[in-house]
Amino acid sequence: MESSRLTDEQLIELALQESAEESEERFDVAYYQETHRITDGSFKIYKRHLYAHYKKWSIDPVSLSIFYDIIRLTKKDKDWFYINKNDCNIDLNKVVGDYVKEKRKYQKEKRFR
Repeated sequence: MESSRLTDEQLIELALQESAEESEERFDVAYYQETHRITDGSFKIYKRHLYAHYKKWSIDPVSLSIFYDIIRLTKKDKDWFYINKNDCNIDLNKVVGDYVKEKRKYQKEKRFR
């Protein structure tokens, strides 16, 4: 009768695979943050707005909760990120406008279903 327990080597291999997947996620978010020069500041932006921009930018985006956990900002709370608007190279007004357009489009489609 074979045992269904994993050996130490198999456990180590599984742990390494999981950490590689996590680092890939972190790399994507970290690269996004670095590319757009998103740093701590006093300008308040809704986390869903910034996430929507990231989601369009990324080839394989992570979920909102993972994005929130991974992004390297010390100034953030439940719903907001506090960023330096002057350093950031994103047109934040366009980000908000695009988010609102997408929400309205979704609501319109939902009404006609």
